[in-house]
Amino acid sequence: MNTEPGKKRTIHEITNLRALAILFVVVGHSIIIYSSTWGRYTSEIKVPALNYLKAYINIIQMPLYFSISGFLYNLSAKRPFAVFVKNKAKRLLVPWVFFTFAMMYPVRILVHYHGYRGLSFPYIFFHLTLLGKDDGHVWFLSCLFMCFIVSYLYDQLIEKIHMDVVISKIVILFIAFAFMRKEYLLIDIGLFRNPGKYLFYFQIGCIISMFWDRRKKDIRVQIIGAMIYIVSSVLGMTLLKYKYTIPYVMIRILLVVSLYMIVPGKTCKATEFLSNYSFGLYLFHSPLVYITCAFMPNVHPAIFVGTNLIVFGLASILLTWAFKHSALRVLIGE
Repeated sequence: MNTEPGKKRTIHEITNLRALAILFVVVGHSIIIYSSTWGRYTSEIKVPALNYLKAYINIIQMPLYFSISGFLYNLSAKRPFAVFVKNKAKRLLVPWVFFTFAMMYPVRILVHYHGYRGLSFPYIFFHLTLLGKDDGHVWFLSCLFMCFIVSYLYDQLIEKIHMDVVISKIVILFIAFAFMRKEYLLIDIGLFRNPGKYLFYFQIGCIISMFWDRRKKDIRVQIIGAMIYIVSSVLGMTLLKYKYTIPYVMIRILLVVSLYMIVPGKTCKATEFLSNYSFGLYLFHSPLVYITCAFMPNVHPAIFVGTNLIVFGLASILLTWAFKHSALRVLIGE
């Protein structure tokens, strides 16, 4: 199902799913201070509904994001390794460098981030950022880069030994699941540990794309998908304490697969816009939330969330637009 070199295939379902994924992320970041599992900043105000909402978003947002990347990777034309690495480095590592030094560090210094107190810059860069001990939102970029590289090298190996494609995907899912559950199998470095957690869902996206053209476009499929999504959502919230166990991972898989079953095949202006701006929205929005967390953690939740969603959301969109329409677009992976 690889596309021919030089050709791009537009899949409207993926456009809609990418728009949904960025909504999950932006909303999740906007309410993160009310999460009981996030300890960087806290609020005296407790909002149980937002705590549960954030917990639910955590179940689905990253598996969905990585599955979309795996889906598109599997459909893309496979180029020589050097060209592939160069393209992914331009798309992911250039923004990693830029947003680390131009957004994450300045904002955290501005808000007197407690995680940096008393630490030298070399220690912050090498120990916290480069080794993934506290690399903020840029962890996603290095993690996705590694998922692409590992998947490419694995596919090349499979071609050389002539293993059946379906069997090869089953094998890598077992390997990825082992690394997901047993972090000690990897060096305690974020650059390796994070891909160990999310390569599994990247490969789930690859598998979905393999059978994409064989799926039935039927309202009954969407109804079944909706039922699976609802049941899986309820079960997922009951398994929050059992991350990386087989039942929890199965729930996340069902949530992702059911979204691919439900998603409509037609886009609208809103989803196309969000999909087109999703990468920039993610990169610009997350650091800005530290400002509200540091300076106004105890304001009314409506003001806190509204500032993050509306003010910082619009600011992120404007910044993305400015970069996309200038020579600086390379800094956001364009």
